[in-house]
Amino acid sequence: MPQSNNETQQGVSGARQIVERQPGLAGQYQVAYNPERDVLFVTGSFNHTKTHGTLCATLARLNVHTLETELTAYLPVVEDHNPGQEGLYQIQAAYGVALDNQRGLVWTGGTRTQTVTAYSQDDLSLVWDSRSEDIEMLTPRELYVAPDGSVLVTGAGGYQVISAANDKGERTVSPLRDFGPAMLLGPIADEESGLLYVPNIIKDEIWVIDLKTWERVNVFPVRGGQDAETSVMVHGAEIDPARGELYISAQGVESKNSGLYILSLEGEQLAYIPFGRMPTDILFDSKRHLLYVADFGGKGEPSIAGGGTITVINSLTREIVETIQVAPTRINHQVLLSDGSVIAIDKAGDYPAATVPYVLDARSGQYYESKNESRPGEELNSIVRDGLARVRVTGE
Repeated sequence: MPQSNNETQQGVSGARQIVERQPGLAGQYQVAYNPERDVLFVTGSFNHTKTHGTLCATLARLNVHTLETELTAYLPVVEDHNPGQEGLYQIQAAYGVALDNQRGLVWTGGTRTQTVTAYSQDDLSLVWDSRSEDIEMLTPRELYVAPDGSVLVTGAGGYQVISAANDKGERTVSPLRDFGPAMLLGPIADEESGLLYVPNIIKDEIWVIDLKTWERVNVFPVRGGQDAETSVMVHGAEIDPARGELYISAQGVESKNSGLYILSLEGEQLAYIPFGRMPTDILFDSKRHLLYVADFGGKGEPSIAGGGTITVINSLTREIVETIQVAPTRINHQVLLSDGSVIAIDKAGDYPAATVPYVLDARSGQYYESKNESRPGEELNSIVRDGLARVRVTGE
């Protein structure tokens, strides 16, 4: 059984908070949930930098009840074209993740290798790969799967759309939809109205995209709630169609403008709730009218970086219910389960290494089992693991 840390906290609002945290993957990025199969899918990529790729990465399927790993994937192996890495290999690592539960697919974005890949939810075998199809994807960040099976991919410069598969399983990919400086992050859909809302962190704006035509039909600017002259750094988006409200998490800059912004679905800025060191991912529980905003924190050791919290907000009163310490620092992504609990994954790296089978030999391009990364010309690097936690808020 995995080592776990269980903690019950009593907040100032009277809400009871239960946090169960245990070791996860090394280099965790995103998590997705299939409620029909009751399983989680988590991406992990360890120790990639701007100068080299990763030698330890996987896509894992987890049991949602125990959070234990059921299956891991051997991701494609490609050449590392970074300067100084000639003749060496890297893993085509998965970062962003989105599910097509109707067709049993897991879609992943390869930010560092400029690829998008689909795997089977049954056995994590490769089903479709942009590199194999010789299709260029431009720095994929996050993904949205439409009801018809097409996929919108956000990233540097704008977005691309992968068409639904035809009878032969073939797909086409649109050119980059480019409207000037952009780094698009996680999209949120209002499928009833046929619109997709996508944060552009570079320009503090929300792009509105028509789900039928895939055209950008509007842009909502987000102004700083504390300082209009300082960037907001919009990050995550959630929506409550019933109330006609859009919820935007924002990192802010130098302790200004971070927190939650509430907009109407026409783009009017309705409210601002300041909090956090660097709020990033956001979830909305429409049944309980609760927003969960994760704080990544800053740089350095946890005592300096801060973060590792989830701030819970009542969307009806626009008041903070609680701020829960979930990890030492760096919560990166979260997902809402059917029972109202939240699974949060972090990048704290505070759990010791464990032997895993998906470590790559950079020279041969072959996988092997290890708890250390062996990079040519460098000392062995222990593959420390990040944490994943189940968070329950009751009695608020």
